[in-house]
Amino acid sequence: MQEFKDYALFPIEDSPFSVLHTIDEQISFILVPAIEVIDEYGFEIDQELVDLLGLQRVEDVAVFLIVNMQENDLYVNLRAPILLAPASRKACQFIITNRDYPIRYLLTKKEGTHASP
Repeated sequence: MQEFKDYALFPIEDSPFSVLHTIDEQISFILVPAIEVIDEYGFEIDQELVDLLGLQRVEDVAVFLIVNMQENDLYVNLRAPILLAPASRKACQFIITNRDYPIRYLLTKKEGTHASP
């Protein structure tokens, strides 16, 4: 799998969604903060990843989910979130292996949040 190092994150106005776009290629992903999608979502990362992202506290990382469309429904990938550390300007996709999170989780509107696009 090819690795891209330079991305830009563009918020989509009046929604919880953002576009993550690579600078080097024409590749983009729609992201949504995990907190907008699911309440009981958690996982552990190892010290190597903490160091890579330059994290000092758990609050230093934002967890985003990749949105995809299948047959007119929107899904998010709970098994492989995007971890973004704004202070260090670093991010990565993390694959959760010690939990049974689905790759396709139906995106529905949570109470008190924005509507789906």
